[in-house]
Amino acid sequence: IMAAVPAYLQSRDSYSTGYVSSRNVTFTNAVANGNLVIVAVSAYRAENSPVINSVTDNKGNVYTKISQVPVIPSGDDHISLWYANNVVGGSSFRVTSTPSQPSYVSIAIHEYSGLGAVDQVRGANGSGASSDTGITSPTLGGNELVFGAIMHLSFGNPSATAGTGFTIRRKLTNRTSYQSLVTEDRSVVSTGEGFKATLAWGSSVPWQGIVAVLRSSDTPTPTPSPTPTPTPTPTPTPTPSPTPTPTPTPTPTPTPSPTPTPTPGQHPVVPGQQVAYTSSTADRPYLLFLPNNYSTQAPEGGWPTIVFLHGYGIVVAGDDVNLIRMEDLPSMVDQTPDFQFVVVSPRLYSSDAPNFWLTDSAVTSIMSLIDEIQANYNVNAQKLNLTGYSMGAGATWNIALKYPSRFHTVAPAAGFYGYPPYVPSNICDLAGTPIWAFHGALDDQVPLSAQQQLVDAVRACGNTNVNFSIFPNRSHMIGDLAFYNNYELYNWMMSIAP
Repeated sequence: IMAAVPAYLQSRDSYSTGYVSSRNVTFTNAVANGNLVIVAVSAYRAENSPVINSVTDNKGNVYTKISQVPVIPSGDDHISLWYANNVVGGSSFRVTSTPSQPSYVSIAIHEYSGLGAVDQVRGANGSGASSDTGITSPTLGGNELVFGAIMHLSFGNPSATAGTGFTIRRKLTNRTSYQSLVTEDRSVVSTGEGFKATLAWGSSVPWQGIVAVLRSSDTPTPTPSPTPTPTPTPTPTPTPSPTPTPTPTPTPTPTPSPTPTPTPGQHPVVPGQQVAYTSSTADRPYLLFLPNNYSTQAPEGGWPTIVFLHGYGIVVAGDDVNLIRMEDLPSMVDQTPDFQFVVVSPRLYSSDAPNFWLTDSAVTSIMSLIDEIQANYNVNAQKLNLTGYSMGAGATWNIALKYPSRFHTVAPAAGFYGYPPYVPSNICDLAGTPIWAFHGALDDQVPLSAQQQLVDAVRACGNTNVNFSIFPNRSHMIGDLAFYNNYELYNWMMSIAP
């Protein structure tokens, strides 16, 4: 019997900006009867340590605590995972978390189908600029869900970011094949044998993390693996924060490149795959995706192109170009060989600090790379689209303003201009450029106002082709909504005449 394939359906999250006795969040869509709801929740209190007493919902379902990690070093926090299977569903499905005493509370809820019981759990805590839960044992080889949650204290604002989140789901096709699927956020990575939850950020802070494996609902119950008690991890050396530093994007270790990295100067055609190269003109590594019908069904004038600029978290993780695969657009094309765009994803070096994409040399190298791609591949120079997330979205605004005539459209997610953010005097240079911007209404890293003022200014210049999607219940982590399978965006790019 084929095991059921877990399917992600929806998620919501919420956090308090002060001490509360409970916190609730409601799914946007109706929850189906018989599905699984998994809840990641954390509580923070400066005076003494809270615990999560209960997770309930308004449908009467019973939630089982998967695991709870103890207080993080030098902090007063708890993080825990809970789940309810075979739920009684319905519309207006509301989940409530109750701490043992009034606390800052963060809660993230997720609905899945095709899942059964918990197989194994790992958890850890520590203090530093990165986190690591420890590795699970090899999984069953069916179609499990691997779910991770990490919380850390913020850099001076616990009410904003002392919370859970950063989760990923993965389908396992066999014991050694780990294929990423659509992600809510990102922290779970494959080690080749098991899984762990890990993230890096810019400063040393206390953290906690949990990773759990849930079986497919059709997978036979195995002999359970022992679940170790979470143990503290050694304190890593703090990593200084560069300035300016919009929030790090989560940075797990990605799947290896599907083909070896060619030597600089080569421009092979590898349709249907995303391949790592080093630019022969820009001295910069990048990923290049060509559609699977690149050589056989090219549109008149050549293929439309998307240039994607990654966020700061990729820099923190290291200089490996393949880390970009964990950003939402590169992750999507890794699994969508028939995506009808050429996608170019350059990466920064840690040596590009402190201003990264905003330095003149980085901007020049990006434009040199674009010229190189246009000279060596069948792409339409009139359909060059520029996108980016977080720090990369700031670069999207910056580069588009420097070269407004080069870009067919621009699509920044969690974007801004300058630090502190402001509206540049040449904003009307984008009066003729179609723009689709994205932002989370609850973004506590790059405030909504930072991009709202740019959108308002461009519209005031007479640009009538400006879309601004604001996600009312999301914070900074919006790359999945902006780029992963967002064909409304990609069809919009296609629909605009050069």
